[in-house]
Amino acid sequence: ALKRSGAKPGDKVFVSGSLGDAAAALAIMEARIEPSTHFHDYFHRRFYRPPSRIKLGQQLSAFASAAIDVSDGLLADLGHLCHSSGLGAVIHSDQLPLSQALQSSVSSSQAVTMALTGGDDYELCFTAGASVCDQIINIAAASNIAISEIGEMVDGVGVRCLHSDGT
Repeated sequence: ALKRSGAKPGDKVFVSGSLGDAAAALAIMEARIEPSTHFHDYFHRRFYRPPSRIKLGQQLSAFASAAIDVSDGLLADLGHLCHSSGLGAVIHSDQLPLSQALQSSVSSSQAVTMALTGGDDYELCFTAGASVCDQIINIAAASNIAISEIGEMVDGVGVRCLHSDGT
């Protein structure tokens, strides 16, 4: 089983799929945003029928050092993984996997905020050593599920998010 507590300093941080889509769906339901009708069904599916990542998790168990599902938002859930592993993490907002639907429906800053703080995406956030990155790329290709490297585990506490401008 993949636990939250196995991450090591220097491990890369990855996420499956895309983030922020369920938060956008909730914003639509609350009439805070109005996407084009072209994306409405996509957001509805992402909220009510998130993709199952059980098989992916099983495939990653031989390579990942720690994992958690993104149910409370990336920052919160990666924070739980950090706490359990006794480490911190640095993630890069320009590496967050954002769907075309999300990027077309809200501003760039809103999309990043939804990806970082929105829950209910049920994607996997996991860590792995640099030596197994090729195996992870192969798993992604074989399973036809996007996997994005978004950061690194570091000594320290909590999650820091760096933006493309270095802040």
